[in-house]
Amino acid sequence: MKLVDQIRSETDGRGADVVVEVVGRPEVLDVGLRMLRRGGTYCETGNFVDTGSVTLNVHRHLAAKNVCSSATRTIPLICTIPTST
Repeated sequence: MKLVDQIRSETDGRGADVVVEVVGRPEVLDVGLRMLRRGGTYCETGNFVDTGSVTLNVHRHLAAKNVCSSATRTIPLICTIPTST
């Protein structure tokens, strides 16, 4: 995927610290999670109505990357993003 490769290239292979999905199409969930760095934060705001299903490998996309995620409709997201030492 060109976009994921571009983000990885810009971050020396690490990936994005934070990804905010606002498009509202289920297929972009996979793209956003692929560009997210290990320990990154994923905020899902675009799919606030039923827009369909998506196949997700919970281990590869979430657990192995130690993702902090939040899905919100009207409540503001407050999430502490860990910094590396």
